[in-house]
Amino acid sequence: MAAHGDSASALQRFALDALPASQWRNGAGLTREIVRGSVGAAPSDAASWDWRISVADIVQAGPFSVFPGTDRMAALACGSGLQLLSADGVLRFDALGTVHAFAGETPLVAALSAGAVQLFNVMVRRACVRAGLCVFHGDVSLDAAELDALVVLCVRGEFRSVLHGIDGAVGLAGPLRQGDGFTLGAGRHAAVHLQALAPDSCLILARVERA
Repeated sequence: MAAHGDSASALQRFALDALPASQWRNGAGLTREIVRGSVGAAPSDAASWDWRISVADIVQAGPFSVFPGTDRMAALACGSGLQLLSADGVLRFDALGTVHAFAGETPLVAALSAGAVQLFNVMVRRACVRAGLCVFHGDVSLDAAELDALVVLCVRGEFRSVLHGIDGAVGLAGPLRQGDGFTLGAGRHAAVHLQALAPDSCLILARVERA
């Protein structure tokens, strides 16, 4: 699975505030793309992807774009009081780390009750890719050998990142503080351990693999 930009197996750190932001067509928010990829050849443009992970700054009420053929997952990364309204009901994001999954075809309208929020978004083409989205309060250890991509974002506190290579080597991704993260592709790492360095530390972790 090829990732946008550098090789799919490379570890790349990022700072959320330093990522380029693009405005929504309706002006209701901004999107900061973290990474996107495809099964096979690298995506040729912004519309060509099989999976895409980003963070949206939602600053006012308004509709979400629809993405037919995709599965979507979202976690609240900052703020509170977001509601996504649809004909089927309401998805409530009331606290940091709240997670919901929904179909990309579902028309949704965002409503805010406590000001602007940030939403961590995962989108995958359901025909060829599947993903998982989890929020952790504290230490995390996971097997990374079978994953095509991993994205980690610290949303509160601080974490120490330890990477275990498939050749037995151990390395550090450096400290992760609020707004810091990294992406990790397939091929080089067998396991990842994230140690919480503060009692209230919290991170969001997305996993991508072939369906």
